[in-house]
Amino acid sequence: MGSARIAAEVRSGAEHQFAITIKRAWTKLWQKKRDESRIAEVRGVRASAARIRWTGTAAPSAR
Repeated sequence: MGSARIAAEVRSGAEHQFAITIKRAWTKLWQKKRDESRIAEVRGVRASAARIRWTGTAAPSAR
């Protein structure tokens, strides 16, 4: 029983490490996606600001 229990603990430790690795990778991927959407948002804001500068007006509501 003792050695089987130790083996089970070792295995669960490895599974735990594996889960942590997966979670880290997932978090990194998620952050990358979030950063990309934030960058796209900033680009959109900059583009609209440039458009306002170019046309001299914002949306029709901003008269």
